[in-house]
Amino acid sequence: MNKLTKGALAVGAGAVLLLGSAGSLAYWQATVHTSALQVQTGSLGMVAGAETYALNGVAVDSTQVSALRLVPGDVFVYTRQIAVETVGTDLTAALDVALGGLTAVAHGNPSVDRSAGFTGKVVPTYSVEAVSGSLAVVPTTTENTYNVSGTGDVRITITLAWPFGTAYSDATSAGDDTTLADLNLALSTITLRQVPEALPVEEN
Repeated sequence: MNKLTKGALAVGAGAVLLLGSAGSLAYWQATVHTSALQVQTGSLGMVAGAETYALNGVAVDSTQVSALRLVPGDVFVYTRQIAVETVGTDLTAALDVALGGLTAVAHGNPSVDRSAGFTGKVVPTYSVEAVSGSLAVVPTTTENTYNVSGTGDVRITITLAWPFGTAYSDATSAGDDTTLADLNLALSTITLRQVPEALPVEEN
């Protein structure tokens, strides 16, 4: 084969390669689909409900509370019903209670602090109990915190007990005088929150 023929074949082979690279690219493909999904979320919430008041076991209308005049030996009780909802397949929740503090000032003269006369004598206490539905409220080893599950009503009861004979009205210090005083119980805060797992409970 002469050089001219070899050159022609080489050019021809090059032309074939160029045509091959300029043609359509072929490939295989397969497709599948997952199923469409829909899942529903749960819920967690509270709604404050009815309030009641009582003095020494006798119901007091809310409009008459400000007209009460407490004396040593009295027990004043306030309750609030709260609707609680905890819905979730793996939901765990806790209820925290932050009880409001008690202060006192002279009636008609709020600049005069009378708290010292009541300190250690009139101490607010509270209790929490489930009263309806599937709600369960269980005390935990964390102070003022409860494990909560289900849906229903919880009742918060706050008690102001003034034991007879533990306070006096003839104090030598005006700051210790417990007569003609305005007792002020600050707002208590109840918080419902999600927790990663149930908290350790109190042992009976």
